[in-house]
Amino acid sequence: MRLLLDTNVLSEVTKPRPEARVLQWLDRLDEDRAFISVVSIAEIR
Repeated sequence: MRLLLDTNVLSEVTKPRPEARVLQWLDRLDEDRAFISVVSIAEIR
């Protein structure tokens, strides 16, 4: 299954105190199945 990561998940890693559960989930995520939309990239910039 492929996953499209939302902006709130992506921005979590930039926070001074990111949510540990999000970081753990990202660590377990298979990078080959994760995708980021250009909309999320624009929102983060």
